[in-house]
Amino acid sequence: PYHKMATGLPPLVRILEGHTWECTREPGHVAYFVAAGYFNHSCCPNAFADASRSECTVRALSDICEGDEVCISYVPVSDNLKKRRQKLKPYGFLCACKRCEEEAKDDPFVKVPCKCGEWNFTFGTFSEGVLMDQKCQRCGYRFERDQSRRNLMVVSEVNSKQAEAVVDPNERHEVVWEQLKKLTLLEKVVAKGGPSAVPSLHPEAIVMLENFAGLHLRLALRLKGGQKASAFQAFHRYKKQCLERLEEKHGNLTNHRDASYLRTLQALATTEGCSEEESAEYRRHLEELCQTSFGQPGLPAALAA
Repeated sequence: PYHKMATGLPPLVRILEGHTWECTREPGHVAYFVAAGYFNHSCCPNAFADASRSECTVRALSDICEGDEVCISYVPVSDNLKKRRQKLKPYGFLCACKRCEEEAKDDPFVKVPCKCGEWNFTFGTFSEGVLMDQKCQRCGYRFERDQSRRNLMVVSEVNSKQAEAVVDPNERHEVVWEQLKKLTLLEKVVAKGGPSAVPSLHPEAIVMLENFAGLHLRLALRLKGGQKASAFQAFHRYKKQCLERLEEKHGNLTNHRDASYLRTLQALATTEGCSEEESAEYRRHLEELCQTSFGQPGLPAALAA
């Protein structure tokens, strides 16, 4: 199992820690694979290191032309530029891949879409060069940066409370309804184009959508008839938004998809509430991604749990 080593250890030990791999098939464990250490990193990798505690297989994610370097990712591909750079620090280099270059100039993770859908505002602080009041150049709508920051704090607090809440397996649907009513007040601030909304790709915004989906699923399991069907449909509506935003977080330069994306796709493929055509498409897409990354049609057991 993985235990973070303390600072101040001998250089050889620090190097060893920096070259261990998180086991993609067994979360919470790391392993050291000498041969895998020869593969360089890219934030838009063309290969994937599929690792258990005893074996590592590197698989191509797309056709690789002769002479092109085979690269894997040392960090979660869905992380933003700042987080990726922080996690790459122990490796002693700064990634200069095409994706990093593009995001350094125009970071999609700090964008807040305008309600007209034709403009993006920028989320951040004055010290980062972000204006307090921003105006859409297409429709004239004004975005309040500080209000957006306050909204993000509220969303984060509510998400924390939801994570700490203990779910009673025998709870009545009225209890779930009450939770949904409270969360619904924040739906606009995590929606694309909402007033003083938070960045649509911010982790807290996606967690809030996950909470909406989870509550509707709990509701569906406690209702009957038309209300049950409506709750399942709402689950799919929010879960689909999560999938779309996770897709954006990975960028369009790689076929690599993190476990969070794959689990969301699996939930859409296996939960009732969508048409057979949609379900079949979700299953096809999941099978294609799993076959490419893991060499099998479904998720490894530890990731599917």
